[in-house]
Amino acid sequence: MPSSKANIEFWDCNYNQQNVAKVPGASDTAYGFGDSQSASVSPGYGCMQIHNTAEKQTVIAYNHWSAGKACDLGIGNQPEGRKNSLDWTFSRSGAKLQSARLLVFVQVEE
Repeated sequence: MPSSKANIEFWDCNYNQQNVAKVPGASDTAYGFGDSQSASVSPGYGCMQIHNTAEKQTVIAYNHWSAGKACDLGIGNQPEGRKNSLDWTFSRSGAKLQSARLLVFVQVEE
């Protein structure tokens, strides 16, 4: 869902840095908010990321689902200076948490 304000990356396969969707401001060489699917391996690494594209911010990221506690999990961007500071790809950040729970709330329009 590329747009000038938000981008959602949600797939079960591997992915790479190429910005094939031409998301404004995204990189072709670093993981972030313009990543593209690499569907040849499915299921693969897995990616669920919501980005505030206009501000170059990750709202939430949950990747590498099959890794259990070693998954990539984060709210906001990774700290500056990390390899993939715009998202949490390859961070294994879930291993640093004692526990985590993802709750999704949906408001239905009537």
